[in-house]
Amino acid sequence: MRANTLWRSEGMKETPIALLLIRSLFALSLLNAGAILFGRDILPFYVLSRTEIFVLFLGMYGGFGLLLFAKSLANLPSKLVFFGGTVHLLSGTILGYLVLHEAISPARWVILCILTSIQAVVFWKDRSTWLAMPWTQRIVPFFIGFIWGTYYPFFGLAQNSLGTFNTLILTEYGVILTMSMAFIIKIRSEHRGFRLGIHYREMASRRF
Repeated sequence: MRANTLWRSEGMKETPIALLLIRSLFALSLLNAGAILFGRDILPFYVLSRTEIFVLFLGMYGGFGLLLFAKSLANLPSKLVFFGGTVHLLSGTILGYLVLHEAISPARWVILCILTSIQAVVFWKDRSTWLAMPWTQRIVPFFIGFIWGTYYPFFGLAQNSLGTFNTLILTEYGVILTMSMAFIIKIRSEHRGFRLGIHYREMASRRF
């Protein structure tokens, strides 16, 4: 709830990429501090395995989803943004069934049907708002749901292979790469986001 409130702050509306880059830098600093504190080796990026490179790109993919999600929450009705959660469930289930060969029990089917029905009712009641938006904004919540639905199953696979900490820190490096590239592209309009101390406080509290 706290995070979703911060996504609607004025800073996120004006300079979202700068704030997300601050958030990523803060998260990465915490992870590296944890690595040093608990005696873990800092990852040697010159000898990354194929799996680690895949996880790095997975983090970049997740970073793109985070950017879309934060910008959508700052500018779109929250009910429409969270409608993408249905796509999240369905795409994750399909991926798990077809690619990861997971069994779907009757209980899971019932839960999926219930959640999808509830989301559909919410969407139908607010359909006029959705139809009034440009078509590019209409599809963003569904695209975000697809990204999350495919991201987390692969994150789980990486976690089983590399361990939780290495997966977290590699994906966070991927996120910061995505945010850095987006910031460079939009640097003229985004650089002022680094000037206000409240942005650092907001993004620091976002991590808790």
